[in-house]
Amino acid sequence: MIGNSDSFHVALIIETSKVYGREILKGISRYQRLHTPWSVFISERGQDDPDPPWLKTWKGDGILTRSVDLALCRKAAARGIKVVSLRHLETKPAFPSLFPDQEVIATRIAEHLIACGFEKFAYIGVPGDKGWERLRRTTFLKVLEERGFPGVAVRPRVAPPNL
Repeated sequence: MIGNSDSFHVALIIETSKVYGREILKGISRYQRLHTPWSVFISERGQDDPDPPWLKTWKGDGILTRSVDLALCRKAAARGIKVVSLRHLETKPAFPSLFPDQEVIATRIAEHLIACGFEKFAYIGVPGDKGWERLRRTTFLKVLEERGFPGVAVRPRVAPPNL
């Protein structure tokens, strides 16, 4: 959408290759329809693609990003552009951050499975050492143990699935 001169110019550095990113983009679209329109800059991208080269010289008001490297986002921030990270779970994020509450997710999943009558549980993690996944796993196991279900089988996924 191209906005008028009074609209905010926002770069969306969010993957279009996966459902999660596309759902974020749908939410942003709904928000901007209900509020002041934005002039949006977006291109197709994969989940782990680096910041797009056009960001080096882009002049805008803000960036919403799920970028992995954040190198060009840091440079944009140094030029005065506001950056919000939608991906990183860091102890001290480089930018204001917004991401899912992994403890709430894990608690609700565990409680739902218990409410369904399950008595045996397993947890299959994602490959690599992901901070969000570690927090989700730890919380899931803690909730189950507190509810009387210790000894959950934990299996890390060694390789990503073939999609």
